[in-house]
Amino acid sequence: MSRLEVERLSIRYGDTAVVDRVSFTVEPGQSVGLVGESGSGKSQTALAIMGLLPPAASVSGAIRYAGEQLVGAPEARLRELRSRRIAMVFQDPTLSLNPYLRVGRQLAEVLRAPGLKATRPATGKSLRGRIVAALERVGLPDPERQFTSYPHELSGGMRQRVMIAAALLGKPDILIADEPTTALDVTVQAGILALLDELRDETALLLISHDLGIIAGHCERMLVLDQGRLIESNDTLAVFRAPEQARTRALIRAAAADAGSSPPDLPAGQTPVLQVESLDVAYRLPQRQTLRAVRQLGFTLGAGETLAIVGESGSGKSSLAHVLTGLVPPAAGTVRFDGETLSAGVAARTAVQKRGIQLVFQNPVNSLSPTFRTRDILAEPLIVHGIGRIELSARIAGAAASVGLDEALLERHPHELSGGQAQRVAIARALVLEPRVLICDEAVAALDGRIRNSVLDLLRRVQAETGLSIVFISHDLSVVKRIAHRVLVMYLGRAVETGSTSKVFDTPAHPYTRALLAAVPNPDPLDPGGQAVLRGEAPSVLAPPSGCVFRSRCGYARQACSERVPALEALSPGHDSAAACLRLKDPELSGPAKG
Repeated sequence: MSRLEVERLSIRYGDTAVVDRVSFTVEPGQSVGLVGESGSGKSQTALAIMGLLPPAASVSGAIRYAGEQLVGAPEARLRELRSRRIAMVFQDPTLSLNPYLRVGRQLAEVLRAPGLKATRPATGKSLRGRIVAALERVGLPDPERQFTSYPHELSGGMRQRVMIAAALLGKPDILIADEPTTALDVTVQAGILALLDELRDETALLLISHDLGIIAGHCERMLVLDQGRLIESNDTLAVFRAPEQARTRALIRAAAADAGSSPPDLPAGQTPVLQVESLDVAYRLPQRQTLRAVRQLGFTLGAGETLAIVGESGSGKSSLAHVLTGLVPPAAGTVRFDGETLSAGVAARTAVQKRGIQLVFQNPVNSLSPTFRTRDILAEPLIVHGIGRIELSARIAGAAASVGLDEALLERHPHELSGGQAQRVAIARALVLEPRVLICDEAVAALDGRIRNSVLDLLRRVQAETGLSIVFISHDLSVVKRIAHRVLVMYLGRAVETGSTSKVFDTPAHPYTRALLAAVPNPDPLDPGGQAVLRGEAPSVLAPPSGCVFRSRCGYARQACSERVPALEALSPGHDSAAACLRLKDPELSGPAKG
């Protein structure tokens, strides 16, 4: 292995410096965490190391690999190094993989890269064998099948493992992972991070993340960037114990706030704003297949209450959101809003019902019209619902003020806003119609710690002032703990546990809930948590296990678990679980099923 040295690196776009005289090293076999808020220069630094900055970027300083200067090196040499010595895994594997090519063919192209010609297998059979071995190395459950799969046929965690396999084909000395788990479920995240830990004998790691819990558990050194400058560089434990800079202390406080206490339980007996009974959601697929995304789901939502819906990808969370908003009709069951049954499609709902339930999406920039100014974005739903000009202006000003948007920001387009500002605009757009229910579908997943906490504080304040009810869909249990009064845990379309946030977090009953909680990273290097890995991928929604849907991944599993679907059972007032295994002794968190 060879050393990576970054010395006084500066990156400018015109007169704007995005990275300013940054210096650090990555030693062989070392794991270095690079943290900072959005816009701090983390990804720009990584792209500079890889030689992937756009032509508009002006780069100065030195980036040396094994003593060789990379800044200003010929493109052919940089391609060779990218193939064999320095590799990168990006945040969103969906954007990195070609949707029209099978996985095996895409990885074969990596082996055909210029820097690997000398080591490329000579025959198609040996080429396939090397790729299948790489897919197996990163923990894919059926590498022969994944070799012939298209990216859309894989889960998010499986796609990210494919990208790691692609990065490792050249046997690099240094692996740069840029937010590799941001969009992944907590259990999948734990598996990816465990895999990166296993690779430490083969490659040094530069791990970029805004999640300090991840850095605490997986990096021995830590670098903190703020507005393009390196403000902290030390052993991770030393930074957490005695941060030198105020900005670093603020980042650590924000991370600690995520691990804080949950809101107090709301009083029982409130009249529900939303009632869901025996809900089924199904999609017709080609070849006469039917995907049952949600099965026999029921819950209520009270006034001023936040109900969190949690679970891995494929659990049915977003399908539920689409039914509540009328975007997808239910296959069976009933949804009532203020006591009235909602029509299946949004077009058939009354104006009051349409205004009463609003949705905030995960990616704010993609959900905002790029040609509209913020003022026009907030005005559009009011115009659709026939709000007059005088009231329209007052509503826009009120919605903007409620989410902390300055008057000047109303004249900006989405691309001129930061991530946090764009999400505030998305929330204001939903609130401008004064809804009774707000559905947040992974609304803070892509935000860094401080901005995420400010958005959560905003939602809590609006809720306290207006009595707003919130359905909060998230894979981040640390966020859920901070904002939710109650939690509903879903697995393969079914509810497996529900209860007050304090009860579900303090006394989790279902093995799946315990696995989710055990996988959450803790921003404390002495007790990082997040080490529990739920074995295996979730079964296909098209062919779930008979009986208990979790039995194929559960250490409790017995023959009886395949015989019936366990119903939710009351464990205590306000706490139900669908787990017959509660009566068994010596439970295991996860592992291969037992006969």
